[in-house]
Amino acid sequence: MTAYGLGKNLKVPRTRIERIVSKTIGITPDTALRLAKFFRITPEFWLSMQADYELKTQAPALQAILSDIAELDAAQAGPRHWSHPLTTVRAGFHAWNDPDCAGNVLAARSSSGWISTTRKP
Repeated sequence: MTAYGLGKNLKVPRTRIERIVSKTIGITPDTALRLAKFFRITPEFWLSMQADYELKTQAPALQAILSDIAELDAAQAGPRHWSHPLTTVRAGFHAWNDPDCAGNVLAARSSSGWISTTRKP
């Protein structure tokens, strides 16, 4: 299949396909959804491939910086007691509004403790 043919089937310009193939641009969620529909594979498959590629290509460039970053010792960080109601988003994930962070927090429980991210409203 040509870039033109795939682009036509996905309803995107052929140049988008050519730039993905030449590693000029990555696979976006929009493209992942289109590829998933066409090839009958989940969009997560395409985004996972993109993320794996980016991690493998960017890790060597960041090696010196990453080696200088100290790792958090979960035991020394101490527990934080949340006074905000938890909402289960999906299995293992919880969300709440945290005024200390001025945003919504999404967290997952890992073997070493809670991992969280904040989204500002």
